[in-house]
Amino acid sequence: MPYTVIPTFRESVGYGELKQVLSPRWYLAVRGGYTSANQGGSSGSIEAAAGFRVNRLQLIKVDYEFRHHSVATQQNDNIFAIQFITTLHKAVGRD
Repeated sequence: MPYTVIPTFRESVGYGELKQVLSPRWYLAVRGGYTSANQGGSSGSIEAAAGFRVNRLQLIKVDYEFRHHSVATQQNDNIFAIQFITTLHKAVGRD
């Protein structure tokens, strides 16, 4: 006997990315994505980023993202971010 109390939920998700390395230290990237569901609406986003590699352990990224939600409110989000990414190394097994 099938269980029909909970409705069937279907969701489709996808994205694409283009990245161009300008030099060993600089890059540009563009990303687009979408989410579509039969319950709760859908959303899409476009993102553009630039990155600068300070050294082999550190990266600075500047990013802008536009998100559109197609629910009842038709809400849009504009996000601007600056990120500093670093790698930490831990010495293991040293006395």
